[in-house]
Amino acid sequence: MSIGYRLVITSLLGLALSACSTIHDAIGPDTPRSYLRESLQAPLTISDSGSPFCHEEMVVTTTPEVIRTPEPYHATLYFELDKTTFTPDSLRESVKIYKAVLERRNRHIEVVGYTDTLASSQYNDKLSKRRAEKVAQDLINAGVDESRISTVGKGETVLKVPTPDETDEVSNRRVEIDVR
Repeated sequence: MSIGYRLVITSLLGLALSACSTIHDAIGPDTPRSYLRESLQAPLTISDSGSPFCHEEMVVTTTPEVIRTPEPYHATLYFELDKTTFTPDSLRESVKIYKAVLERRNRHIEVVGYTDTLASSQYNDKLSKRRAEKVAQDLINAGVDESRISTVGKGETVLKVPTPDETDEVSNRRVEIDVR
């Protein structure tokens, strides 16, 4: 290779490498269009921000989109003595409660049943589970995906109103629904 070719290659290499420095501004215009580039039909695109040979950090400022998720939801339904039937007030409230649960799509729903202390602990455990399953089935019938629901019966272990054994208390005969 002759000295002339080496000189040209070295000059071009030096020009390309210096494109990231301040000398870039002195060599040519920093415009998106260049007469020289258009005459050569080079496939590179020059941006307004600098040389195509340099990697420059690009700062993108965007306003983040705020996604609002529904607040956690809690509701309580009360039952008739020794049944899986709602009290009249809870029957009316159940429609509003089920609608509120449906509005909270893709959220986990925990349904927990409780009883009063009127029967044996073993019986109350089973009754509380049946009450929770009844509410879960109502939710499924209303359109809630079954995989989002978990049920548990806690019997008389967590009393809303503390009472002695063999006491009829409507506030303790309940199912609590938590949507998170």
